[in-house]
Amino acid sequence: MKYAFAKRVRHLQSSAVRDILKVVNKGNIISFAGGLPDDGLFPAKAIEDAFSRAFSKGNKALQYGETEGYRPLREVILERMEKKDITGFTADHVLMTTGSQQAIDLFSRVLISPGDVILTEEPTYLAALQVFQSYEATIFQLNVMKTA
Repeated sequence: MKYAFAKRVRHLQSSAVRDILKVVNKGNIISFAGGLPDDGLFPAKAIEDAFSRAFSKGNKALQYGETEGYRPLREVILERMEKKDITGFTADHVLMTTGSQQAIDLFSRVLISPGDVILTEEPTYLAALQVFQSYEATIFQLNVMKTA
């Protein structure tokens, strides 16, 4: 059976980040390439406490929520913005993402058309390059550290 994939998938390649993680997760390598933090730096106790608080009111934490993110959290973000004199917004102006990768993908989906030019530093975030390539952008990497 022949599948009719979108034309943009013909440019997709294996993710460099995925390839790095396959090697790093074997446990005998410390890689600085993937941006992986030291496991010992994770705030495990704070996360455990937050997890317990989230489930202290039942299973609602497991339910689907608004696409834009948890409204009470968006309102707290607005309060912090207002303390920094960033005003004139409502919770409807705030969109939560699950990390930089999702934010880069949303940005690219909305603003990049096939053939658009993207300038990045070299080196740059590998996963961002993959997203830009998936939206058929033309990418130029600039090495700003080179001296004349």
